[in-house]
Amino acid sequence: MKQILSIAFFTILAFNLSAQKFYLGFQTSYGLATSTGQANLRNVESINETSTYKTIRGGLGEGLTIGTKAGYRFHKYLNIELSAAYLFGRELSAKEYSEFSNGMELITSEYIKTYQAQSLQISPQLVFKIPTNSKINPYAKIGLTFGCFTKINSYESNSNTGGFVGNYKREYSYITKGNISTGVNTALGANYSLNDKIALYFEFQLLNMSYAPKTILTTKYLINNTDYFDNLSMSEKEKIYVNEIIRNDNIVIDPDEPGEKLRVLFPFSNLSLNVGLNISL
Repeated sequence: MKQILSIAFFTILAFNLSAQKFYLGFQTSYGLATSTGQANLRNVESINETSTYKTIRGGLGEGLTIGTKAGYRFHKYLNIELSAAYLFGRELSAKEYSEFSNGMELITSEYIKTYQAQSLQISPQLVFKIPTNSKINPYAKIGLTFGCFTKINSYESNSNTGGFVGNYKREYSYITKGNISTGVNTALGANYSLNDKIALYFEFQLLNMSYAPKTILTTKYLINNTDYFDNLSMSEKEKIYVNEIIRNDNIVIDPDEPGEKLRVLFPFSNLSLNVGLNISL
């Protein structure tokens, strides 16, 4: 509730100020995961008795972002801004593969998992300007970021060939969503004035944010290319993230109710280059 009220406060404030010092902006950017924003994925390949491990660089906060903003100049050294940007996350994929021969046949096993995130990011910010007499005007920003309508689309598959299991493949997709995440952002940039009304801007922005979803919903479940989704119970189709799970062997889990899963944090921290246009009204 505090997060929602904060968003509403900055929205009302930004749109009720005098239009004489009002400006609009449009931007596109691309973010790369920082050290705290890594998804910690890895590829593993095991051939006979040799295994190779490889770290995959990247995080869910990476990808293209397109957004808009509204700002107000209430002091020659200070602006306030409210921006809304949509993240089209980069797809991340990890694979574990193994193969060996038992002397009669080759036995293989492969596990693949992919993630891709999307999120509407709303950011109220303070902009500290450094006045100059040139066309280039540097500035610094600090503010909050609220991740809204965030969802993580995931896909997993397990496949085997040979051996006791034989040829077998299981695939399923699911969506992780719900809750609003909160982060802190800072930025350094500069405006380049084209005329009295229009300015280009370039900035580097650092976002520190993680996401704790509310639910996870299974959307597809296949075994050997046969659809078994309708065979899943409610507790298998939907799970709710909780801080604590208590199991009792004497209590049977209701299959017609959502299941439970321990709460997790997905890192969204990134460093992005933002390029955009400001238009004074």
